[in-house]
Amino acid sequence: MLKEAREILDKQSLMGEWEKNTDKSLTYAMKQMDNKYGTKMPPDFRKAFLAVMVCLPHVVHSDQSEVNKAVVEIAKVVAEKIEAQINSGIHQLEAAVSKIQTIAADASKNLDEVAKNSSNLNTAVNTYKDALLAPTVAVSPQNRAQATQQDRSVEEQRILRDTERKARQVLLDSVNKDILSQSVEALKSRLASAIKKAPAPHPENVEIQEIRKLRNRGMMIMFKAKEAAVWFKDSEIKLTVLAEFDSTAVIKERTYQIMVPRVPTIFNPDDEQNLRELEENNYVTKDAIIKARWIKPIYRRTLGQQFAHMILTLKTPEDANILIRDGTFIMGAKSFLSKAKIEPKQCMKCRKWGHYAVQCLEAKNSCGNCAEDHRTNECPNPKHLFCISCKNNMHTSWDRNCPEFRKRAAQIDENIPENMLKFFPTDENWTLRTLPIYHQSNINFNLPAKYAIASLPPPPPSDKGPRAPVTRTINTSRQRKMQPQIPDDQATLDDYIAKHRASTPTSDISETQLPSTSTSNKKYNFRPRARPKFKGSNLTSLINSDIESEDETEERLDPKYDTE
Repeated sequence: MLKEAREILDKQSLMGEWEKNTDKSLTYAMKQMDNKYGTKMPPDFRKAFLAVMVCLPHVVHSDQSEVNKAVVEIAKVVAEKIEAQINSGIHQLEAAVSKIQTIAADASKNLDEVAKNSSNLNTAVNTYKDALLAPTVAVSPQNRAQATQQDRSVEEQRILRDTERKARQVLLDSVNKDILSQSVEALKSRLASAIKKAPAPHPENVEIQEIRKLRNRGMMIMFKAKEAAVWFKDSEIKLTVLAEFDSTAVIKERTYQIMVPRVPTIFNPDDEQNLRELEENNYVTKDAIIKARWIKPIYRRTLGQQFAHMILTLKTPEDANILIRDGTFIMGAKSFLSKAKIEPKQCMKCRKWGHYAVQCLEAKNSCGNCAEDHRTNECPNPKHLFCISCKNNMHTSWDRNCPEFRKRAAQIDENIPENMLKFFPTDENWTLRTLPIYHQSNINFNLPAKYAIASLPPPPPSDKGPRAPVTRTINTSRQRKMQPQIPDDQATLDDYIAKHRASTPTSDISETQLPSTSTSNKKYNFRPRARPKFKGSNLTSLINSDIESEDETEERLDPKYDTE
């Protein structure tokens, strides 16, 4: 037992083989153990260990054997504790090493798969020439639809998600302050209990996902299913649920506005009969048009104005898309409609952005033309331009080509992708077509220069001598167009008369038969004919048919044919 204890102490370098078991050697060994393993010992054990180390030199020599035995036992216990802690650390290291090895193995497998896929890709990719020469493969309508669904851009997917979300919403307008003052959870539970009392049958899922309060004394209810929103808007269900939830609440339908240009001013948008005739003439669902209004007030029209722009408000996006796609006839005038886009808000009072004149907090008006302190319609200098947003005099504050307006419009198009569509999005794929480039706000006109740089002469010298010649020759003058020369075989009236005079003797023709060239003794109205422009082989036959006999010529020169 003593031998084993000395081997342990020697192994730990605490006591050498040549040292004897004295109180000094054991005290030194215990001090070395404290220095080496003191931080790893439990606090109570270390205190007891130090106490034994302090008491060991004062042990009575008569009990030396018992002291040695106690010291050996203590050393053995300490060695076992230390060995257990070391073994636990070794086990943790082995577990970490094994985990690292498994991760490395998985990474090598993934690299092998990537290498295989890249090699397959290189073998599968064809050149452009091979793709052109490859025979076309017939694609079924189902596969084409799947490919179209996969090729949709991120914007289209976002538009479809927004459309589906709007289809699950119901807008309630209420004037009951007690209802509006309740919490969202209370409103949600109150509406759920009212829906349970609605007459059957109910949709499968009528759970309410969200209720959001609005600023204008209303609330937006969003269901988890589109069918629940459609069922809720039914007339019978609506009356039952709203009577239980809030008797003053009214469902406000979502409307769709389109702009109609070039409408005759004789059209009366306030007349209900005119709206119904407009629906009938343009094959729109009955009562689809809710209202119509002029964009510019009537009192601001110019004298004699015959056409103006109008806004139509419709119930469904399908009817609005039909009018945008096919156009409309109003009072016999054809108009091509467009969707009313969401544009930046500009205050007509202070000419700043983000609010309207009703919400403006400025005390003074700012002119939209000259930016001075007066109303725009009272501007004394409308030709004096100044933009409040750009701080320059290049354009007015209400100009639609203002860089600030175009920047904010582009930001709205980026935040609301639906604003860039030509039609209102529905389940039909053709309604997701975006506007052309020139309809968007980020227009960049790259017009050609009027003069080339190399064609301009250099500036005159400092001594004001003659201007240096131009750097290159420019043929700016247009050459006169040359008239085609008459071919030699082309016959004219003058040639015909000259040949006729030469072939007829002067003695056989009396003076009364010849045309007089003097204006005073004019007897016949012989006007020369225009030169005929005939070419080709038919010229000879035409001339022969026009040549008359001598008797016919004398008959034509008879005074009774005078047209004067």
